[in-house]
Amino acid sequence: MLNFHPVNIDYLTMEVTLTSADGKSVCCNADILARHSEYIAAMLRSHMSESKSLQVKFEYLSLEQLSWIRDYVGHKAKDAGPVLTFENSSSVLSTLDYLCMRDAMQMCELDLAKKLTIENCDKLGKAYELVQKFNLVILKKAILQVLCQLYVMKPLSWKAKMLKKLPADYLNEIFMHDNFPQASEEKDIMELVFKWLVFNEPNISDVNKAVDLIFAPALELMHVERLDCCIQKLPYAKNASETLKNRIRQFQKSPHRYLRDKKDTSPHKFRKPIDSVFRYGGIGGCCVSTAVSYVALDCIDKVIANSEHLSILQCHESIEPTPVPLIECGTCTLDNIVYVAGGQSRYTITGKFAKKTVYRYIPYRRKWQQVAAMNEYRCLFYLGVLNNQLYAVGGINWTGVLPSVEVYNCDQDVWEKDKDLPYLVHEHAGCVLNNQLYISGGHDGTDLLNDVVSYDPLVKDWKRRESMIQRRSCHAMASVNGYIYAVGGCTMQQGLIQDIKDCEKYDPVTDQWTRLTNETQQTPMSCIYPIIRHNKIYCIGGYKFTNNQYVDMVSVFDPADQSWKHVQLISDLFTHYHQCCSIILDPSFFVS
Repeated sequence: MLNFHPVNIDYLTMEVTLTSADGKSVCCNADILARHSEYIAAMLRSHMSESKSLQVKFEYLSLEQLSWIRDYVGHKAKDAGPVLTFENSSSVLSTLDYLCMRDAMQMCELDLAKKLTIENCDKLGKAYELVQKFNLVILKKAILQVLCQLYVMKPLSWKAKMLKKLPADYLNEIFMHDNFPQASEEKDIMELVFKWLVFNEPNISDVNKAVDLIFAPALELMHVERLDCCIQKLPYAKNASETLKNRIRQFQKSPHRYLRDKKDTSPHKFRKPIDSVFRYGGIGGCCVSTAVSYVALDCIDKVIANSEHLSILQCHESIEPTPVPLIECGTCTLDNIVYVAGGQSRYTITGKFAKKTVYRYIPYRRKWQQVAAMNEYRCLFYLGVLNNQLYAVGGINWTGVLPSVEVYNCDQDVWEKDKDLPYLVHEHAGCVLNNQLYISGGHDGTDLLNDVVSYDPLVKDWKRRESMIQRRSCHAMASVNGYIYAVGGCTMQQGLIQDIKDCEKYDPVTDQWTRLTNETQQTPMSCIYPIIRHNKIYCIGGYKFTNNQYVDMVSVFDPADQSWKHVQLISDLFTHYHQCCSIILDPSFFVS
């Protein structure tokens, strides 16, 4: 409540007469009224005639409105006060707004928000009008809360009733609301949007806003076509349907071009994106697996934060296995689409069963697609992204170790040969820094390497860099804050394969490598997959050559203090030696 001081000591007992437009009057205590209304307080402090006569006439307020004000300012704490309903609220709020009674307006808004429940959701239309007219933020939150409850509790056929008179801007806010079911399928959201179109006959601008809320890549044409029979007599709805179908066709024709051109329609505007580790393939028993699993990186962070000891985290399993069993393939993510290239269908050290096929997983459609095959059969190679293109570098097949490089144009679905590496290599690592592709270490078929080269796409050539301190293969490579880190891997010592425990840091400015001496890794590992998040390197999975043991673990390396944290991953898939990459998933992936 506003705490104005009495405007005049005499007003403590005096009454002011409020006269309506039709000449009828009510009386209120002048001091109490002034404490509630900035308008009245300013008037009584002035030298206007009303301050002397204590009579105020309102040209635009009725007797009913003035009576409500009298009852509001006059009731005692133990009294119930005047009744506020959705029917009289517009009139009351107009009066309060006119008289600058801010405390009363807030009290009324809280009262209306409390009264708006799922049981009296028939008041939603009136509530929409009040929010639009008076900018009532608290009431709007209550509306969104009720709408989300209705969406969860009521069948889709009934939900349409809640859409009548719903302002266009509310649709987006509903989808963004914390209580909106994040596991909702896109076709349900699409149907809700089209029912809104049917009920409200919006203008062109609002139609376009509504269609933009639907994420076309998650739909099939048949989902939209099922609605056509219901909207044939509504031109604006038919136009919306055609727009959506055209977007679906564009995505099907060129997913990456669509996602780059239509970033304003990304589902991450109103969904809750979940940064995740995507694991697939691997070895289960004696066979190569097609299984897929994933785990949220936030869950890994929480487990690490809540425990100083090695902790265990359950992985989620996917119902979309890889099209074929694969290990030792190249993997990367472009525009949140996972690419899996090459690899072997059976394990051999010579690459006898190397493949050149390429698949991609589109999480929005939950489908694998086969795309153009590479020119070379290859496994144990590097696959990475540079300038929105995929680079396949080196590897091995039954003919031997490869120096070849090829580039995939995702928009044209074609692989083209590029400049070969200056040496043969497989089991190497790579990363991108400052728009250049770096390759380090590996094995040339005879010896382990510590060579480092970089590829500049502008001159289309490789340049030798300072070699690593340690020869290593099957290691991870990642760029963080302008530096490159070589993590783990294996080397040869006295004729035996030994895991490497330490890391090296490369400065591209000085072209020098530095060995990081902190010995807190505890779990040396090879064949790990790095994911960068919050300037930390998440090392996924791996293998210990020292004791021939698979590692189902996430080891998080923080370059800032060279510290390591570990989380043990478990899964019902009973597979190891997975391929891994980072991906953003919809919350529906994590719903049982």
